[in-house]
Amino acid sequence: MGQFPQLSFLTAARLVNQAWATIRDEAIWSWNSAEAAIVIPPMISAVGFVTTTFQSTTVTGDAAAQAVWNPQVLSTPPFAGAIGTGRQFRQANSPIYSIIAYDGAGSITLDRPYAEPGGTFGNYQIYKCYFSPPSSDFLRYFAITNTADAYTITGRKLTMNQEEMNRRDPQRGAQGDAYYQGAYKVDSNGLPVYEMWPHPTNVKPYIAIYSRRGVDLTLPGVTPVVDIPITLQRTLLMLRAEYVACRWAMKNSGRYPELKGVNWHALMAHTKEEFREELWRSRRQDMEIFKQLWSIPDGTDFGFPVDARFIQSHDVVTMLD
Repeated sequence: MGQFPQLSFLTAARLVNQAWATIRDEAIWSWNSAEAAIVIPPMISAVGFVTTTFQSTTVTGDAAAQAVWNPQVLSTPPFAGAIGTGRQFRQANSPIYSIIAYDGAGSITLDRPYAEPGGTFGNYQIYKCYFSPPSSDFLRYFAITNTADAYTITGRKLTMNQEEMNRRDPQRGAQGDAYYQGAYKVDSNGLPVYEMWPHPTNVKPYIAIYSRRGVDLTLPGVTPVVDIPITLQRTLLMLRAEYVACRWAMKNSGRYPELKGVNWHALMAHTKEEFREELWRSRRQDMEIFKQLWSIPDGTDFGFPVDARFIQSHDVVTMLD
């Protein structure tokens, strides 16, 4: 604030966070990596009977089905909710519907009208195959590990799309342990929702390592406290903040006489050059501290998952050649 006359405290805070957002987007920083668990609920299958109606979003379960559904309402993950949060419903090999609401009295609300012939049947499934990202500032997954079976979903296995999944398994008949993940759609908040395939119906832990975009710095006295990571030079943030403050000064030089007579454009160019040099050093230091992106073969050339036990008992180099 002392460098730029008429710059208020709130405007300075906004400009600093604007600069901070730019820095966060410049690289996959080690301090923006995180870990989360992807929880697979047990599949509910053929318990009681359900009734569907063509072009209706309501599915009704009988007393036996309701007795199994009710204990799942407040479980993790929840029985019903937004796409990516709640669970999915289907009949045999029919299309998949997301459960967006449940009244606790046997009535399920689907995310779209039921497109198959209605009726009462017992061969239904309720499980979870669509997953929202672990955080609202999610960027991308690095790896998803099935710790029970000792294999990791990584590389191109994390980037399937609906076209490829539909060609491989249009009915989504493959179920059990997931070996791939792909984009499904975005939810009501614009966040990505992912589909795991084969659809995970075995209750096993999946541990995800992912990159976040990060959040804004907080003002003094605001909790939770968000500050600059200790491994990042504060000089980098100050240089970028000065750059955006110069732009603010250029826009407001006609309002405040104190801002006239300064070549803000030249100062912006000089500050930008210094920022780029400091950014290069900071990225190099961050990679030296904690390398994020290793290029490790994930076994995709074999056509099946490869875990540590397989590698230890086979000459994988010769097999790949």
